[in-house]
Amino acid sequence: MKTLQKQHGDTFTVLLGGKYITFILDPFQYQLVMKSH
Repeated sequence: MKTLQKQHGDTFTVLLGGKYITFILDPFQYQLVMKSH
């Protein structure tokens, strides 16, 4: 997870088990991401 954070930043999406999962590692960005969806 730390490697992905270093490569892609605090918010990134990965394909796991055939589903896209978005990780938000900075709690202050959560509302920004939710507003854009």
